[in-house]
Amino acid sequence: SRSAASRGSFDIIAVNCKEVRFIQVKRTSAKSRMFMKKDIELLRGVRVPNHPCIRKQLWCWLDYKGWSIQDII
Repeated sequence: SRSAASRGSFDIIAVNCKEVRFIQVKRTSAKSRMFMKKDIELLRGVRVPNHPCIRKQLWCWLDYKGWSIQDII
Protein backbone atom coordinates (compact mmCIF):
# COMPACT_ATOMS: atom_id res chain seq x y z
CA SER A 1 0.00 0.00 0.00
CA ARG A 2 1.38 3.43 -0.92
CA SER A 3 0.24 6.84 0.27
CA ALA A 4 2.34 9.47 -1.54
CA ALA A 5 2.46 12.91 0.08
CA SER A 6 0.62 11.41 3.00
CA ARG A 7 -0.28 13.29 6.14
CA GLY A 8 -0.08 10.10 8.18
CA SER A 9 2.84 8.47 9.93
CA PHE A 10 3.83 6.11 7.11
CA ASP A 11 4.02 6.44 3.32
CA ILE A 12 4.29 2.72 2.55
CA ILE A 13 3.03 -0.42 4.25
CA ALA A 14 4.84 -3.38 2.69
CA VAL A 15 3.66 -6.93 3.35
CA ASN A 16 5.02 -10.30 2.29
CA CYS A 17 4.80 -13.80 3.75
CA LYS A 18 7.66 -13.13 6.22
CA GLU A 19 7.23 -9.55 7.47
CA VAL A 20 5.33 -6.28 7.54
CA ARG A 21 7.18 -2.96 7.17
CA PHE A 22 5.77 0.45 8.01
CA ILE A 23 7.95 2.89 6.03
CA GLN A 24 8.25 6.68 6.10
CA VAL A 25 10.13 8.07 3.06
CA LYS A 26 11.97 11.41 3.00
CA ARG A 27 14.38 13.27 0.71
CA THR A 28 17.06 15.73 1.77
CA SER A 29 20.46 17.05 0.90
CA ALA A 30 23.31 15.32 2.70
CA LYS A 31 24.02 18.64 4.45
CA SER A 32 20.62 18.81 6.15
CA ARG A 33 20.44 15.39 7.83
CA MET A 34 19.41 16.90 11.17
CA PHE A 35 15.70 16.62 10.37
CA MET A 36 16.08 12.82 10.43
CA LYS A 37 16.50 12.92 14.21
CA LYS A 38 13.16 14.70 14.54
CA ASP A 39 11.44 12.19 12.24
CA ILE A 40 12.97 9.25 14.12
CA GLU A 41 11.65 10.59 17.43
CA LEU A 42 8.18 11.12 15.94
CA LEU A 43 8.11 7.59 14.51
CA ARG A 44 9.21 6.11 17.84
CA GLY A 45 5.96 7.42 19.30
CA VAL A 46 3.79 5.75 16.66
CA ARG A 47 2.39 2.48 17.93
CA VAL A 48 2.35 -0.63 15.75
CA PRO A 49 1.69 -4.20 16.91
CA ASN A 50 4.61 -5.61 18.89
CA HIS A 51 5.73 -8.63 16.90
CA PRO A 52 9.18 -9.74 15.64
CA CYS A 53 7.91 -9.73 12.03
CA ILE A 54 6.77 -6.08 12.16
CA ARG A 55 9.26 -3.27 11.52
CA LYS A 56 9.10 0.52 11.41
CA GLN A 57 11.63 2.20 9.11
CA LEU A 58 12.67 5.64 7.92
CA TRP A 59 14.02 5.60 4.37
CA CYS A 60 15.80 8.83 3.46
CA TRP A 61 17.18 9.67 0.03
CA LEU A 62 20.30 11.76 0.61
CA ASP A 63 21.16 13.79 -2.49
CA TYR A 64 24.38 12.55 -4.09
CA LYS A 65 24.74 9.83 -1.41
CA GLY A 66 21.87 7.38 -1.97
CA TRP A 67 19.50 5.70 0.47
CA SER A 68 19.86 5.76 4.23
CA ILE A 69 17.55 3.21 5.89
CA GLN A 70 16.98 3.47 9.64
CA ASP A 71 15.11 0.88 11.68
CA ILE A 72 13.00 2.58 14.35
CA ILE A 73 12.98 0.79 17.67
